[in-house]
Amino acid sequence: MSEKAIAKREESLPAEQSQDTEAVFAPNIDISENDGKIELILDMPGTDRDSVEITVENNTLTIEGDCGIEAPEGYELVSREYNTGKYRRDFTLSNDVESEKITARSKNGVLQVTIPKREVKKPRKIKIQS
Repeated sequence: MSEKAIAKREESLPAEQSQDTEAVFAPNIDISENDGKIELILDMPGTDRDSVEITVENNTLTIEGDCGIEAPEGYELVSREYNTGKYRRDFTLSNDVESEKITARSKNGVLQVTIPKREVKKPRKIKIQS
């Protein structure tokens, strides 16, 4: 990739959690690119499509989600393999992408975000008329 069409704005390290606030985690992400689009695949266990919000403002793509596992009714949670809290990642988008056409899908805690690239205008030859 000659110019970066998308840039990470945060490190992928979880934030510290105090007793008064929820933890904020940077989800693990895979980024792939081809001629027509950029694909982001984020691991966000414990989330569903209703708990994830994706916004674009001033060329910044923000992905946020809440993860929380509650025990089924009548049961008490006695063990948990991962922490709960919020997910958040910010990315700076270049002018080479069409931010108004971004799409997203969520399934089983995996979020897939597709960012289409703008079509590159090819040089054209202008015919001179006599």
